[in-house]
Amino acid sequence: METFTMTARNRAQMWAQLNAQQLTVLQKYSMYALKSQMFNQIYARGAQWTLVDVRTDYHWDEHKAGRKAAGRLHCMCGRVVKHQYVLQSVTDHRRVVRLGITHFEQEMGIPQAIASEVHQRLNQVELYMDEILTYYKRGRRFPAGLYQEAQARGVLAQNVDATSFAAKMADFAAADFPLFHVDQQRLTQYVLAARAVASQERVVRAPQVVAGEQRGQASAPKRQVSVEEGAVTNFARRLWPERKRSELTVANLWREQPVLKRLWLHDPAALQKFSSAQIAQLRTILQQDVSNRSRLRRLAKPARNYYDAHYPAVVAAQFTQFRKDQADDGALKYSLAWQATLQKLQSRCLFEATRGQVYL
Repeated sequence: METFTMTARNRAQMWAQLNAQQLTVLQKYSMYALKSQMFNQIYARGAQWTLVDVRTDYHWDEHKAGRKAAGRLHCMCGRVVKHQYVLQSVTDHRRVVRLGITHFEQEMGIPQAIASEVHQRLNQVELYMDEILTYYKRGRRFPAGLYQEAQARGVLAQNVDATSFAAKMADFAAADFPLFHVDQQRLTQYVLAARAVASQERVVRAPQVVAGEQRGQASAPKRQVSVEEGAVTNFARRLWPERKRSELTVANLWREQPVLKRLWLHDPAALQKFSSAQIAQLRTILQQDVSNRSRLRRLAKPARNYYDAHYPAVVAAQFTQFRKDQADDGALKYSLAWQATLQKLQSRCLFEATRGQVYL
């Protein structure tokens, strides 16, 4: 994967070319992870302040050189700062202070180790910014065509897991910003999955048969089961032998089990060859997915923001490790081993998002 690193001067030049809306969107989404992770570490120590914002001076170099005076950020001590930490009192929400990194450390009473991690996370945020800014400099903009197709197919509205992602896409579309590679991949996967469903999910329904005039009523419509649906139902019977066959229709299964749907559409023949052990493993994965999706739906907004900021990055990092010795990542991401790993990662992120109260 290409690495994007800009010098402070180049970054400042790019920031100067952006309008106010673009700067707002860039800061909003690049700071989510930083604010959430820093707060979790600080909150666990019983701090009397909560971190409500981290602001960046996008014209830092110009301000230092004296070429620009407006828009500077200050610490409460009066010093001009590049990063400003906005804190709110736990006991009195009307009390708000704005600090530079030095007084931030002193006011919060946080150890040097955490202060160092703050600097590291700021560097990570700049890498996120640099990738988007580099794409923008090269002329890449928001993938409007892909987004419009996603909207037309309803994939963002229908997918519960994509609620916050849909809001993010709307913000980036309004700013006409290129997407971070993880978000680009996610949007693409949603659309490809919708295309696959449209092309492969064919349920044939027989027309109604009109009864004789003497009865004056139409008979109950008859339905022919397609080969594809029959195969899906037979496979589902191996997963859930305790369930009635009438419950295991394609419509029901695709609605209840998005992971099964994704795996089936990728390679139905491979699934039908599963051994008993593989069936048992897949059943466990599907049960965990149902549990994780239920927990995800119940997340409060601050916790959901934390989850949305962390989960894609955690998955991307883990997949990089996972595929080191693999030749075909296209098939790897549909493997049971990777699907089980995904569920564990999601469970971990859900746990971290709901651990204590998160203020954002």
